[in-house]
Amino acid sequence: MRDITELIQRHRECSRHLWNTYFWPQAQTDDDWDLRDQFEDVCAKLFSSLVLWPIERESYVPNPAYLRPHREIPFIRVVPNGSCSIQINREICSGYWDHPINQVEESDIDMRFIHYFDWWNVGHRDFEYFQVLIVSSAAHPELNGRHALVKPLGMKAMFDENVF
Repeated sequence: MRDITELIQRHRECSRHLWNTYFWPQAQTDDDWDLRDQFEDVCAKLFSSLVLWPIERESYVPNPAYLRPHREIPFIRVVPNGSCSIQINREICSGYWDHPINQVEESDIDMRFIHYFDWWNVGHRDFEYFQVLIVSSAAHPELNGRHALVKPLGMKAMFDENVF
């Protein structure tokens, strides 16, 4: 596996700046969800250029964040440095992030990147979290298939060349 944390962080910063500087002022004024969707389309294209192209996976087409169901990028693993705090979806697909487990160990969990997450999508955005899919957890198998939120700091993004 190859560490692509810098690529992910570069894309995160580029997207965050683009939204907060150019899209947010207009979206906030009009409470414009269509403009938010246009931004998410741009973000997906930027992801293809800034992350997927350098790892030679540009043929993979990431979904914009507004499309449901959210789809993980199977070859990008999100790996905590040791243990990390995590907000896990209460059910397989709900808007509640309050599952009772809130700490996971690196050796126990396999998570795949979906996209960035903020609590409010037409306001100022920090891309405060990575939304991930929990593929497997030996200690907590009930978490398999759930989405979770993790803070990007203290995380590594790893490209798994063996997954397509």
